[in-house]
Amino acid sequence: MSSSRSTATTGAGSERPSSPAWDHRETIGAYGVLDTERNVAYRSSFVVDRDGALRWGQSGDRQMVRDGAEVLRVLDVIERLRRPA
Repeated sequence: MSSSRSTATTGAGSERPSSPAWDHRETIGAYGVLDTERNVAYRSSFVVDRDGALRWGQSGDRQMVRDGAEVLRVLDVIERLRRPA
C-alpha cells in the first residue's frame, strides 16, 4: 500500500490505515449516520446480535437524549426470542 498514512495489519492479513478516525468513519458510513454538514456522526445507538445482525438502532441529532432503559428493553426482547419455546 503506497500511502503517507501509517497502516496496521488485520487478523486476516490485509492492511488498513491505523488512524482511529479512519475506523470510526468507516463505521459511521456503514451505519448511515454521517451528518455531512458537520462531518460528524449523528448520536446513535445500535444493538447487534451474536451473529452480527443489526437488530435495533436509533439515531438523531446531538440534542437527542438516548434512553438506556429502551436499549435494555430491546436486549430483553432479543434474549426472549433466542430462548426455545
